[in-house]
Amino acid sequence: MSTKATAKPSGGFTLIEMAIALTILGVVMIGGFDAMRSQMTKRRMEQTQISMQEIQQALLGFITVNGRLPCAAVDQANPTGVEECSPVTESGLLPWVTLGVKPADPWGRTYRYYVTSAFTSSFATDAVAPLGDLTVRNFSDTADIALQVPVLIISYGRNGQSDAKIDTAEYRLGSDDILLWVPTDVLKYQKIRS
Repeated sequence: MSTKATAKPSGGFTLIEMAIALTILGVVMIGGFDAMRSQMTKRRMEQTQISMQEIQQALLGFITVNGRLPCAAVDQANPTGVEECSPVTESGLLPWVTLGVKPADPWGRTYRYYVTSAFTSSFATDAVAPLGDLTVRNFSDTADIALQVPVLIISYGRNGQSDAKIDTAEYRLGSDDILLWVPTDVLKYQKIRS
């Protein structure tokens, strides 16, 4: 009698089946991470919009009390968040302490602040009132979005970089920048109401 050993199937996965399963699992996980990252970015953008509304209300309140816009805070190694008006600082950081608002966007970067110097002292509200001297242009630098802007607040968004063109009178919107500007007429109206 000859005994022949017969191999029983092990019931487990083969190496090929295991490799396929791990590949599928990896693809699903990557998709999940991308969806989670997109959701976090969307939530941070919404939080930035809410913060920008709070900043706008603080600016309008500042005009009501002081009759002017705050100067920028100096951008230094240890920023104080207090406006610097002697001499007038037109560009720098949002003066968050002066305004009583959050200093940074949801990505943890301090808001940038640009203001026309004519609005940092008591400004006229009649026909000879000053106009803003900032221009906001689209990302491709082909069209103006806003002209004669007196005050501009910027969050550089997720990438945290200024890929925008900024000089004394022009701001070119960056790829994921979030902006707030308040038109001259709104500032004049707020001053008249105070």
